Amino acid sequence: RWYRLCSLKILCRYFINSMFKLKSSKSWCYWRSILSKCIFQDLAGSLEVVENKIAIQENLRNKLDSLQTEFSPLEEKRLTLLSKSQFRTNAVVWGGLFTMGFQFGFLARLVWWDYSWDIMEPVTYFVTYG
Repeated sequence: RWYRLCSLKILCRYFINSMFKLKSSKSWCYWRSILSKCIFQDLAGSLEVVENKIAIQENLRNKLDSLQTEFSPLEEKRLTLLSKSQFRTNAVVWGGLFTMGFQFGFLARLVWWDYSWDIMEPVTYFVTYG
């Protein structure tokens, strides 16, 4: 790594000398951006940022794997409960539809065949209101 640091020092001296020779703002900004990129790249390399990032990623992957193995039984239980709840919900919906159909048929029978509307109007009101 010493050769990168030496080349950076030589490169920095070249850029600093050339920046002081240039007076236009565009050239100054251009050289300053190149210099800052070089400094940050070499600083990241000397601080071993990439290696630390890889180590942190590996640590997080290991934690994620352990959490997935810990939660897999809970996920299976969640899926079984979900299927049971879907079955019960489906049964309740179809039961309600059957009950409403039966109520309509029963009240229609009483209104149009057995009794008249004058007698059944209050009955239908209170049955449907409840």
